[in-house]
Amino acid sequence: MQESERAQTRRIYADIIDLPPHVSSKHPRMSLYDRAAIFAPFAALTGFEDMIEEESERINSAQAYGETYEAEPSEHGEDAQ
Repeated sequence: MQESERAQTRRIYADIIDLPPHVSSKHPRMSLYDRAAIFAPFAALTGFEDMIEEESERINSAQAYGETYEAEPSEHGEDAQ
């Protein structure tokens, strides 16, 4: 945003721009944890944590038996990283 645009925006909203944020007297502020939970159903990587845990168990098991760990190819045909 250019300086002239900022000045114009400031003029348009001059009556409200320096006011403090609204704080509701009826609804208590929601915790960040609860706010994050609202979006959990939309997580793009559903199941990703389970995959990481399984891979971690495979690595730990291989190390426990002194074996060399080799990643398995992904089921999507791409090499695992």
